[in-house]
Amino acid sequence: MIGRLAQWIVEAVYPSVCAGCGRRGVWVCDRCLALQGPIAEPLCDGCGMPASLPCMCRDLPVEIDRFRAAFVYDAWVPVAIHRFKYRDEPARGRSLAAAMQPAIHSLGRLDALVPVSLHSKRRSERGYDQAHVLAEELGRLTGVPVVSCLERTRYTVPQVGHGHVDRRENVRGAFALRGDCGLRAACRVALIDDVRTTGATLGECATALAPLKPAFIGAATYAAAVPGLTPG
Repeated sequence: MIGRLAQWIVEAVYPSVCAGCGRRGVWVCDRCLALQGPIAEPLCDGCGMPASLPCMCRDLPVEIDRFRAAFVYDAWVPVAIHRFKYRDEPARGRSLAAAMQPAIHSLGRLDALVPVSLHSKRRSERGYDQAHVLAEELGRLTGVPVVSCLERTRYTVPQVGHGHVDRRENVRGAFALRGDCGLRAACRVALIDDVRTTGATLGECATALAPLKPAFIGAATYAAAVPGLTPG
C-alpha cells in the first residue's frame, strides 16, 4: 500500500511525457520507439556499436575495456536526456535505467556499478545527480551493488560544444577515488552515466579507479553519440 502511494505521489509530481511526441502517460511511446529503437545485436565486443554503424573502438578510451549504450544519441533520445537532467525529471531515470539493462548484462559479471559523479555545486543547483539516479535504478533492477567511490575534485565547465581534445583537457584530473570505498583489488566494475560523446569523462573516471587495479572496467550509458548522426 505504501509503495503504491509513493508511486502515485511520484507520478503526480513528475508526470510522464513522451520525449518524442509529448504524449502524456508514458516516458517514450511505442510509435516514437519504433522510429528510434534501442541499439540491437550483433554488437562490436569493444565499443558496442551495431553492425549497421561504423566500429568506434579507435575512439574508445584505452582505460575502458568494454562500452555499451542503450540508444544512439539521435531523434527523441537527446530530448529524453535533456528533460532528465535539466527539466527536473528524476523520475524519468527509472525508464532510462530499464532500457540500459541489456547493456549492463552485456558487460558480463560485475562487482559494482560506479556512477560518474557531478561536482557538489552542480548537484546542489540541479537537486540530484543524474548518474547516481541511473546507477541506483540499475542496481535495483540487476542486483549489482552501487558503489559511489568517485568524487569530482574540481568544478568544470559543461562539455557541450567542445571537441575531443578540449573535453579531455577540461576533465583531466577532475576525479579522485574516495578513501576506503570498499572495492577489492581485481574487481570488475562498470561506470554509469547518461551519455557518452567522446568518452573523455569516462576515461578520466577509469584513470581515477586505477589504484584499485580493477580486472575489468566497463562503461554503460543511456546513449552514445555517433559522428554524422548526433545533432549539432
